[in-house]
Amino acid sequence: MTPEQLKASILQRAMEGKLVPQNPNDEPASELLKRIKAEKEKLISEGKIKRDKKETEIFRGDDGKHYGKFADGSTQEIDAPYDIPDTWEWVRIKSIYWNFGQNKPEKSFRYIDTSTPIIHPKSKNHPESLP
Repeated sequence: MTPEQLKASILQRAMEGKLVPQNPNDEPASELLKRIKAEKEKLISEGKIKRDKKETEIFRGDDGKHYGKFADGSTQEIDAPYDIPDTWEWVRIKSIYWNFGQNKPEKSFRYIDTSTPIIHPKSKNHPESLP
């Protein structure tokens, strides 16, 4: 087995939850996702972030298949690339993070062409980020 094949094999097993034994006492991902959703709703109600009108929610149907529920109420089957443990959930990255970059950044921030805020070396507000 080449190093590249070994790396691919390890990553595949990790993504399928087969790299280490699963702890039955671990909280299911669905509980964490509920807390994230509640926190997002709170931030939306406080006006700190905007609701994503295109957000989709992924769920497992009674038939065991995965579906996307869209903002307009429609659903569509989603092809999961591989099986994951029952306590894991498929989720779109956009549904578990929020971008506080919607607000005007401090003067210590600079933008690159991807509109990603970075800390400027002269920043006095974030000295821990300096080398």
